[in-house]
Amino acid sequence: MKNKLYFLFVKKTEKEAKLESRRLLREAVEEFFRRENLPREEVLYTPLGKPYFPSGKFFLSVTHTGNLFAAVFAPVPIGIDGEKITVEKEGVALRFFDEKERNMPFSKVWTAKEAVSKIDGRGLSVVKKVKVEEDFAFLEEKKYLLERHTEEDYLLTVALYLF
Repeated sequence: MKNKLYFLFVKKTEKEAKLESRRLLREAVEEFFRRENLPREEVLYTPLGKPYFPSGKFFLSVTHTGNLFAAVFAPVPIGIDGEKITVEKEGVALRFFDEKERNMPFSKVWTAKEAVSKIDGRGLSVVKKVKVEEDFAFLEEKKYLLERHTEEDYLLTVALYLF
């Protein structure tokens, strides 16, 4: 699994994607362990709903937005978030973005903040503290590499914790 990221994308209606996210995650986990030829691990959830593998050998993150569900797996702490590229939420930007971030496309900043907050595990309570630059994000003393992917009209941002 060295230096590999695995993605699973599924197109559903928005309602189906939300209702089926745990089932879709189970399918993605089965596929991941099958491809890696490893014994399957059970996915557990923190009290805030963050999925994790109890062995700590692998990390995962999921997102569902609109009709898209995506899961990503890695050997290091990882987070993923997606948003429609064309979406603009001025109120959210005013509340959670600093002046520099407000000059960047909304989806680019918001997905980075969300992806980092998913790694951190404290959820939305840290979103405002995440500082986003072009290829990196920062939370407190930690630095995260950002990788962006487009899937049709969605921007997906993957954050990887840099040790």
